[in-house]
Amino acid sequence: MNVPEELLYLAPMGKWCYTAYEDVVEHSRLNEGSNATAVEVLKFFCEINTIYIQDAAALIAKYPDRADHPMFKEVPVFASEQFETFKNTMQDLLEKEEPPLDANLEKVIPGMSQWQSVNYDAVTGLRNSVDALNSSIQTGFQQMKVKSNAQREESKKKLASAFVNVARELLKGKEDMMNENPVTKKRHVEGEAGSQPTAFAEAFAPTNAAATVPPAVNEAARRCASYRMTHKHKSLVDMWNEWHGLWQYEDKFGGISGHNKLYGRKWRSHLNDQQYSRTSRIIKAIEKHSESEGSIEEMDVWWKDSKCSLSNFVEELQITGLIPRKAARGAKKKTD
Repeated sequence: MNVPEELLYLAPMGKWCYTAYEDVVEHSRLNEGSNATAVEVLKFFCEINTIYIQDAAALIAKYPDRADHPMFKEVPVFASEQFETFKNTMQDLLEKEEPPLDANLEKVIPGMSQWQSVNYDAVTGLRNSVDALNSSIQTGFQQMKVKSNAQREESKKKLASAFVNVARELLKGKEDMMNENPVTKKRHVEGEAGSQPTAFAEAFAPTNAAATVPPAVNEAARRCASYRMTHKHKSLVDMWNEWHGLWQYEDKFGGISGHNKLYGRKWRSHLNDQQYSRTSRIIKAIEKHSESEGSIEEMDVWWKDSKCSLSNFVEELQITGLIPRKAARGAKKKTD
């Protein structure tokens, strides 16, 4: 009696042997029969799977009290509607004619039961290993998220501290300039000065007054002019730290971001425009991703997949929508 194909695929062995048999047959055909032994072994497994379903249905149909056997309770295929239908059909067939293998059922089923027990133990062990791995992965992700949040909070504190230090230096420099310049001091006392230029702007002012700029301001200008961006970062965390002046990139200016807030665009005229532009767009993408509960560690995987290339990564982020595409240059065509 033929077993329905759908029922065969529900059996433990059927979940993989038919797919494996078809794949190996195709591979053998493409390689001129190089896997003949594997084909025959998998074909044998498919036949064993068919006999397994047939014998189980015949045993239940003829001896209903055997349904309490652990094999029929533990293996999901025997609780399916497809097996119940097949068992009833087998029962009708056994009542009408004598099965040719009836005398051997008692010899076949015990062996199949033993094989099924071994197979069940193996599947159970594999399932426990997968569950343990899944639990370990979930725990790892939770720890990474906690660590990422802690690093983010620490970065915010360091950034705030850097801004406070810069503000103190600027205020100190302004007070020194006012004390040394009697004209400025007088205007400040009389309330006539209005808004004063920044220390950085005065350091680069094209006037003879530059000779009176305090040494602290000249030192700030010199450091800005000598600043160089890292050519290629191995991780986005390093890029983020350099941008905000954290960890190994810590300085009193607050990194590239701090320079921008203090001195605007003028200070970075010596930097590579393309590298700066791409880096700034990536930093904005990291901030945008974090707003949607994403993490920089997740984006770091994309960074390494892009071979740590700024151009490749910007293109990848444009595809994901984290970075908008720039409008094409050139005049628009006139329309009637």
